[in-house]
Amino acid sequence: MPTNANELLDLVILVSVFALVLAVWLMLVAAWSGRRLSVIRRMQERLGHKSKDAKAGDSRVLRLWKDGKETTTTVGETQTPSLHARLEDLRRAAGWGIPLRTIFLAILGVSLLVMVTALVFTHNSLIGLGVSPIVPVVFWTLTKMRIKRRNIKLEGQFVEALELSARSLKAGHPLVGSFQLISEEMSPPVSLIFAEICQLQEYGANLKEAIHQSTSKAGSADMKLFATSVAIQLDTGGNLAEMMHRLAYVIRDRIRLRRRVGILTAQTQMSKRILIALPFVLLAGLTLLNADYMSPLFTTTSGNYMLMTAAAGMVLGIWTMNRVSQLEY
Repeated sequence: MPTNANELLDLVILVSVFALVLAVWLMLVAAWSGRRLSVIRRMQERLGHKSKDAKAGDSRVLRLWKDGKETTTTVGETQTPSLHARLEDLRRAAGWGIPLRTIFLAILGVSLLVMVTALVFTHNSLIGLGVSPIVPVVFWTLTKMRIKRRNIKLEGQFVEALELSARSLKAGHPLVGSFQLISEEMSPPVSLIFAEICQLQEYGANLKEAIHQSTSKAGSADMKLFATSVAIQLDTGGNLAEMMHRLAYVIRDRIRLRRRVGILTAQTQMSKRILIALPFVLLAGLTLLNADYMSPLFTTTSGNYMLMTAAAGMVLGIWTMNRVSQLEY
């Protein structure tokens, strides 16, 4: 009986400490998020953007000056996509060739297999439930890595595509003809985007709508800038070839700045990875060196709760470090 009372007291203390740390962490996150949202809101007000209360799909009118006269053009607002559409865009950006439903079924099946394997070897249901989320985490990390590599490749190809389009326009080709040349002469993923623009335009879609629809799926800020610039040029007139050259110059400078930021923050990123991996390495190392010393964590109820609390703290810590290490420029 005293043993059970001591275990209950330890459990209450453990839960209380975890709740206190979680409350402090949530307060800090709420304060940081509120400050960040206020800065974003003030920036949107200065730029004349609509608030989140505005209806989705409403358009925005831009007033420009050309040849001493005022010219207006309408730029459509981007609608918030559904969860299924966002997941489908992630699947396409990562280059997964299998359907979304098959991916979810595969993740679920492998997670169940890992959980059953852990139950067979450890005979502990808490450990089995604790290791099963490793599969979706690993898959999500792999997906993000594939998307990052694809975006880096797309950025370099997009600059070359803009320069190729500018040369084609100077040679007398129409805008759609320059897009067709990009789709034929360059390799994926940029060729697929411009091929889709040409295909939509051949099916009868408006050129601006085709550009906006195809570039929005790419998930690239440079593509969105390109779509807006072309839409303004088509409405107001101007030298498309010169616009392509200037846009390529701007994107090239952004790539140069991004690489410089990556070099300056390389040490911070490495420190983040070491701090994240250190608890797992220590746990595995101590278990291999002295299994009896670490066995209470796996064989007792209090030890299982401590492992679960540590895992929850690690998840919160990883999320916080990832958010802090992200730079927006």
